Amino acid sequence: MDTPIDNVVRQYFKYVFLDVVSFSTRSAEAQSAIVTQLNSIVKESIDTNQDHVGTNLIPTGDGMCIALFAPNLQYDSHIQVALQILALLEEYNLSEKNEMRQFKVRIGIHQNTDIFVTDVNGRDNIAGAGINLASRIVDKADGCQILVSHTVHEELQPSEKYRNRFKKFDAIGKHGIQFSIYQYVDTSCLGLNCAIPIEFIPEEKVEPKLSLIAAYYFAHAIKEKDFILRMFQKDVNMYAATVLLWFLSQDSLEKREATDLDPFEPKIYGEGKKNLDEVIQYYSNLQFYLISEFSNFVEMKINKYPGCFSSSTYGYLPLFLSQKGKEKLKSDWPDIYDEFKIT
Repeated sequence: MDTPIDNVVRQYFKYVFLDVVSFSTRSAEAQSAIVTQLNSIVKESIDTNQDHVGTNLIPTGDGMCIALFAPNLQYDSHIQVALQILALLEEYNLSEKNEMRQFKVRIGIHQNTDIFVTDVNGRDNIAGAGINLASRIVDKADGCQILVSHTVHEELQPSEKYRNRFKKFDAIGKHGIQFSIYQYVDTSCLGLNCAIPIEFIPEEKVEPKLSLIAAYYFAHAIKEKDFILRMFQKDVNMYAATVLLWFLSQDSLEKREATDLDPFEPKIYGEGKKNLDEVIQYYSNLQFYLISEFSNFVEMKINKYPGCFSSSTYGYLPLFLSQKGKEKLKSDWPDIYDEFKIT
């Protein structure tokens, strides 16, 4: 017979949710030994913290959820139980010679008013948003780390005992749910891992290598710097300068890749027989819309490498290589750097 809604039992719980790292990779015998040892460590940790009169232990296969409840529950009973578990686990691992039976746990801590329920086996169990969030928090931790919820942090942080002992991270759980979590860090605590959780280590952005055409563009931008400055003083359309550098680069690339079956044929105006003043003047006299659109095309190809060109009077046009751009050319394409005798 269903329990009437009016009889739902609500209770304020402090949760210590933990699981064993890499549990599934162990042998069956090791898994059994680990579960037995974990049960022993958890019970000893709870017995050490006698301030509570209610404890509900919910096994999860490779771990458990410890739910603490009592009218006079100490404000930090959950984190004290967690620290005791890690300390006892450290002592156990140091004494256990069989590496297959050594193990780490990760811990998530939360607190909330949830409800008592009776599970399919007729045992007391817990359901609600609180225990669900505790399970999400533990998923973000690495071995021997303690992560706590915003609610727990707000209660612990004002105490001198816990002040400045937390690092904040923004987490994303199932279904894109966002929540803040805090890592407890204290190097004096036995067995506590204070390293940043792998989940929150910023990915190192690897700058892409210069394409070959971009490398030649960089090289020609260095080689023709004085010429381009002189053109600016003559009030030449500077869109034409990017087009000039592009065709110089394109010809350098095609010359490099030319074969007997596919010989090099210059694409620049004048087929390489005109001097640069004549070439840039030709490009500058083209229809403005045409030359500016082509210049935009060049910018999209070249501006994939941020910080490699200096901003100046000439705006965003990629005309003058920065020191970073020069170093990148030397690093990515040392043969081209040497070919142009850049110093």
